[in-house]
Amino acid sequence: MPIKDILTWIDDESASFAVAYALALSQSFGAHLTGVALETDLAPSLIDGSIPVKLFDAVRESERERCAAAKARFLAGAHDANVPCDAVTLAGPAVDNYMQLSVLARHFDIAVLPQQVPEKGSQRTQVIEAALFGSGRPALIVPYIWQGGPVRLERALVAWDGGLTAARAIGAAMPILASAKKIEVVTVGEGETRVELPGFDFARHLARHGLEVSSTRLANGIGVANRLLSHAADSGADILIMGGYGHSRFRETLFGGATLGILATMTLPVFMTH
Repeated sequence: MPIKDILTWIDDESASFAVAYALALSQSFGAHLTGVALETDLAPSLIDGSIPVKLFDAVRESERERCAAAKARFLAGAHDANVPCDAVTLAGPAVDNYMQLSVLARHFDIAVLPQQVPEKGSQRTQVIEAALFGSGRPALIVPYIWQGGPVRLERALVAWDGGLTAARAIGAAMPILASAKKIEVVTVGEGETRVELPGFDFARHLARHGLEVSSTRLANGIGVANRLLSHAADSGADILIMGGYGHSRFRETLFGGATLGILATMTLPVFMTH
């Protein structure tokens, strides 16, 4: 089933590159695009009398104006690009907004989001975590170095370790893989699967869908993330497809090591599911 319904986050003006990519992806697939703005309200528990109520009211009004401007900017850009679109606002305390975003993203084929920034607790990181770990749907993360223009999906690099998350990601990415002219299934090191099944590999599975596929096994001497990104650059890949690994919410971030490494240093769009 092709991609026909896309979600993107629009109120971080510094992340306009991701919105531009979402518009181009919508054009490529003939998809509808929805922009979501997060209007953050200060937690009511913070209003304890020590801070003037007028200050809270001013902050709320500023947030409303910021999100209204983001929606207007997004809708104008989508109309100029001739992309069918709409825009919504999620309003509430930050934690509630991220939970709402997780639920909203379940209603779309994919969420297109900007690469996170290094600072701890940045809003981009929280948005990616909400969409990737809370929705059950894939996320496509756009690197900040993306230069704009038409979306290229001709050469796809598929990270395969034999695990459940990788299998789920590849299944969700079939609409993208179907449009690729060349697909390379890459395993770094030995992968997670230790059971050998002669004659069975994921390249064979994809080839049975009529796709042009090759397989590569890379030595892991510089870390999985670095090895994948280095190979992506060498091979001229347009997109990387992989599972998004994570762990307990009690830690600083949900992202596991390889996922965090990819998101921190990515040089091409990355399609992930959890």
